[in-house]
Amino acid sequence: EPQGVGALQLAFEQLKKKLSEEGLFDEKRKRPIPFLPQRIGIVTSGTGAALRDILRVINRRYANVHIVIRPALVQGKTAAQDVAQGIRDLNDYKKIDVIIVGRGGGSLEDLWPFNEEPVARAVFSSRIPVISAVGHEIDFTICDFTADLRAATPTEAAELVVKEKFRLIRDLKNLNERMRQSLLRRLNLCRLSLQRTAKSYALRRPQAVIEQYLQRVDGLEKSLKLHLLHLVKVRTEQLNGLRRRLSKYIVIITSLGGRIQETGRALAAGLRHMMLVKESRTKQISGRLLNLNPLAILARGYSVTSVDGKPLKSADVVKRGDILRTMLNKGIIISRVEDKEL
Repeated sequence: EPQGVGALQLAFEQLKKKLSEEGLFDEKRKRPIPFLPQRIGIVTSGTGAALRDILRVINRRYANVHIVIRPALVQGKTAAQDVAQGIRDLNDYKKIDVIIVGRGGGSLEDLWPFNEEPVARAVFSSRIPVISAVGHEIDFTICDFTADLRAATPTEAAELVVKEKFRLIRDLKNLNERMRQSLLRRLNLCRLSLQRTAKSYALRRPQAVIEQYLQRVDGLEKSLKLHLLHLVKVRTEQLNGLRRRLSKYIVIITSLGGRIQETGRALAAGLRHMMLVKESRTKQISGRLLNLNPLAILARGYSVTSVDGKPLKSADVVKRGDILRTMLNKGIIISRVEDKEL
């Protein structure tokens, strides 16, 4: 295999396992892509083919959407940090509904910045849903596993982010045509009924019947308008309720964050104090142990004499010819007993 590819593949598997165990790939935390995104952020090379493909598809499918481009390096040693910072920059901009991050195809080495931990962390921490569009269909990166949605190519990412708008416009046109055809059929039926009635001479005042139908049409129109207004009002109230609940949660989270910081500072101060106490105690014990160490006594000029491995405390226990071992601060003297004095 080409030199370096095996090492990169091993690094890929190790980082993938690590981040998976931390929960960065958990499907439960992934958010849906907005149904009608008004502003789309793009993090990719400002001169690459991927950006041109994305803009071309979006312009063709829904030209009036707002695009915010954050150019970034997508290859090289500093590319991962630049892509991660680009994601954070679009989050700080706070006017983005969805982010597309990626680049065109290439070798494993070319796509490697999107397999690095800084990019995965930035995608995971993003408050805005992220679509990963790196390489071709067969290419899979750590960024793909972390993102809220993976697109096989940058072109597919553009199709995914605006496909609902295209379908909505198409469905609205279909509904409008169905409603028009339904009204025409109803009008034709009414016209036929009117003609049959007129022919039977039972209708003396055709204008009154027409006015009656016109009144029914007006009533249906008013009813439809009231129903739509009521529906809009209900949905608006629900949205406002969700916003109020979200504001409360934000306040609670902010408060908890402050308490956590205070607790952390108190814990750090307590640990520092405990370490100082333990360090002082250790020094005291070390001093005492040093004073009790028999070897420290030898350093002051004393010695220890032993016979048969036992310390010699009295001359009574030795006799002429015994071998003595005298331990000094440096070295041992071996001697033989020639005489003794009591």
